[in-house]
Amino acid sequence: LGLPLWQALGTSGGPYGHGITYRDMMTPAGLREIASYADWIGPDKSSLVPPNTLLADAHAAGLKVGAYTFRAENQYLPAAYRRGTDPNAFGDAFAEYAFHYGQGVDAVVTDFP
Repeated sequence: LGLPLWQALGTSGGPYGHGITYRDMMTPAGLREIASYADWIGPDKSSLVPPNTLLADAHAAGLKVGAYTFRAENQYLPAAYRRGTDPNAFGDAFAEYAFHYGQGVDAVVTDFP
């Protein structure tokens, strides 16, 4: 079909039955392997916060990066983007998007488009 392929990457464990961890897959060597069959990686947004080099390493391997999952509620936002103390209140999700796009992320997965 010629459709782009997205390799999701978790924060722990690894793909079932493959004997490799997601952490291994996020190394430069792991990313080069992913680039042999996929066009994108989909890491958790927390995997991309500097000084982590995952974003630069993925781009160097020829992969696009779409981070997940961005939500508007305070309980899912880093402290810098929260508004007030209610965990269910909306914080400044757009500032978080701007931060990640400013770092070079190619796309985000969100519950609040």
